[in-house]
Amino acid sequence: MTPTSLFRSIAATCAAALLAGASSASTTTPPDVLLAFVEDLALSQIEITLSGSLDLTDFAAPVDVAVAPGSALVPIGPLVILSPGPVPYDEYEILAGAVPVFGVPIANSCSPSSDGVFSISGGSVGTDPLFDPDVPGRLGLPDGYTSGTALAGSVTCPGFAPGTSPFAYYGITVSEITVDLPGSQTLLMTFQTAPATVPLPAAGWMLLAGLGAAGLASRRRKTRQ
Repeated sequence: MTPTSLFRSIAATCAAALLAGASSASTTTPPDVLLAFVEDLALSQIEITLSGSLDLTDFAAPVDVAVAPGSALVPIGPLVILSPGPVPYDEYEILAGAVPVFGVPIANSCSPSSDGVFSISGGSVGTDPLFDPDVPGRLGLPDGYTSGTALAGSVTCPGFAPGTSPFAYYGITVSEITVDLPGSQTLLMTFQTAPATVPLPAAGWMLLAGLGAAGLASRRRKTRQ
């Protein structure tokens, strides 16, 4: 094989790999609702952010109209509530076992939500054991929610102590959970650690200051000319 034909063969192989990767990425269906959990090791807290929307066409009527007392995180409930405070919201029944336990039996209140109310829970029975995989889960949406309306909100939940892992405190070891919802819709829960902020060394600040001063001096010389 000549060098030219070898190069063409390698190029063709790389192109095919790139096309296969692009095809695979394009066929990945994004979730209808994303609930992102991001732990901050420096502050020892978890920020939960909600985004997306749902189509209620295949949902049964709300099982009841409840009042959300406030935001909370209960990994063994399992229960996640984003709420601006005590407000009414509609609860819809989802499949039993759709939301698995994802941590230890710790319940913590979180900050008020920056937006509307939302909740997701598994087979919580309110007794010991808290979780029963045969009990239907619940999905809480804003009171009077209509299909296609954007869902949004964010809360912060405390960890144990600054510098420690909030995920370890809550016993969270998974990276993501996919929850099947009516109408072939999905809710994706992701768990990630925020990258640590690397402080710029003092020498770096001095270098930036020096560069800024040099640039200013250069502009002044050009102005005089």
